[in-house]
Amino acid sequence: MADAMKSHQDADVLINFASLRSAYESTFETPWFTPKTKAIVWGMQTRAVQSLLDFDFVCSRKEGSVVAIVYPFTGDHKQKFYWGHKEILIPVYKNMADAMKRHQDADVLINFASLRSAYESTFETPSLAQRRWVALNQDASKLETLEA
Repeated sequence: MADAMKSHQDADVLINFASLRSAYESTFETPWFTPKTKAIVWGMQTRAVQSLLDFDFVCSRKEGSVVAIVYPFTGDHKQKFYWGHKEILIPVYKNMADAMKRHQDADVLINFASLRSAYESTFETPSLAQRRWVALNQDASKLETLEA
């Protein structure tokens, strides 16, 4: 009886491993970012947003990949950035639902929430299923604290 249970448990592990491998491999079938990617950034990370825009500009994209920023600690407003030498304004929203309603072409969420709130802020995103990717990037100070 013990041998039968052991082989049954081994079979479950093999099945789970196979499904995990399939999910892992399918992750790399679609590129994370394309020349048409539109992103919503969660968190007021102006240096990161400007770096993304600079990269887009150098790569000769017609427009930047960042279409909106979500920052729940202020009201809705616009934030100034640069597209080459030209000043542009990117909308900042207090909540994710407004950003997603106004930027339905956004297919990527780049989440700069703190380690403590990254999970909650990600799943505050309505209709997450229609977004291709969610990139979680916790702030470095929290990660250093965890590593110490």
